[in-house]
Amino acid sequence: MHERFIENTNSLRKEELEVRNKLDSWKRELSAHRRLLAKSAMPVVPTDLTSDMRQLQKGVQSLDEQFEKAPFNMTYIVGLSHDVEETMDNFRDRVKALLRQVTYAEQLLQYANRYRRRDNEVHIALTLAENKFLHGEYGTAVEIGERVLGRFDEGAAREIRQRVEKGLEQQELLRK
Repeated sequence: MHERFIENTNSLRKEELEVRNKLDSWKRELSAHRRLLAKSAMPVVPTDLTSDMRQLQKGVQSLDEQFEKAPFNMTYIVGLSHDVEETMDNFRDRVKALLRQVTYAEQLLQYANRYRRRDNEVHIALTLAENKFLHGEYGTAVEIGERVLGRFDEGAAREIRQRVEKGLEQQELLRK
């Protein structure tokens, strides 16, 4: 009986240590994402992403507060940590996708500007795309930019996308 008690206690200590380590890394990662979004070239951070960041912050804070309660319920804490981990994974993926899209849209529009003077229709389309970009409608800006480039240089959009992917991968490797 005594051995089983020691085994259970050690198991709970191990779970507690694992969750505390994850919690510390989530706090650092959330802070890093906040800084990354703040220093990015993004004129507008989508409200749903900002809302998700607040929800994630609340989840991390709630998990942190569970360790302040005495005695704490490890089963509840482990379950809550799984929820926070899933939310963090989704948030991380959304931030990467958004940064990729914003960088691609920005470079696409910059490249497409060389065709602005070709005709008035291109000028109007690029002006519209730039306004969409500035108002946070990055997907629409990408669509318009790709359409304009498709008229003059079919392979340019693909090359820009590949260059953006390669550049972001290199930045990610440098951070690690």
